[in-house]
Amino acid sequence: MRTARRAALVLLLATAALAVLARDVTHDGPMAAADHRIGAWLQAWLAPSAGAPWVGPLRWVSDLHKPRVLAVATIAASLLLLALRRRGDALFVLLVVPSGSVVNHLIKHTLERPRPGLAATPGLPTDFAFPSGHVATATLLYGVLALLALRHAPHPAVRGLAVAAAGLLVALVGASRVVLGAHHASDVAGGALLGIGWIAVGVLVARAVRWRTGPRDGFRS
Repeated sequence: MRTARRAALVLLLATAALAVLARDVTHDGPMAAADHRIGAWLQAWLAPSAGAPWVGPLRWVSDLHKPRVLAVATIAASLLLLALRRRGDALFVLLVVPSGSVVNHLIKHTLERPRPGLAATPGLPTDFAFPSGHVATATLLYGVLALLALRHAPHPAVRGLAVAAAGLLVALVGASRVVLGAHHASDVAGGALLGIGWIAVGVLVARAVRWRTGPRDGFRS
């Protein structure tokens, strides 16, 4: 019951924050205005130095977190969990991550926020900006894996490392999307909020159907 209450609270807060942010960016509110200032600053800063040493690694981070790449990573994580006889965890990953990505896509194509158009890299995607699909899917995948580590890892240090690694990876993906000009900062925040909220939905659904894992369904020490 404690887990369900926490998940419900996380869902409530993430949904409220996402709704406020969505309204702001679609009505040119304060966050949207800040996005434009950040974008202009980045454009002026990166325009003379598109070949700066940090651009290559950030492009690499961004490319590794394309939706198709993360879809393969999600399937690989599920197969690994199946090999470890953690069928419930594998199904949880396989259901939460793709469904959350679909929800993000639907919101993006409902709001239809234009991308910032900072051409720091060639061939920017032409679909809409809010929320960021790269960040949402990365948050879903790394967040679910961190959650499973919190549930099953026997040592506090391992649990803390899993959470820190998930946060760092999502932050890097978000930074890459903003610096490369593919998204506004608020798009990144929206993607992270959606991912967090949808993981909470997954937890609540799992609890509602009394999802029980067997004695082998957990991380081994």
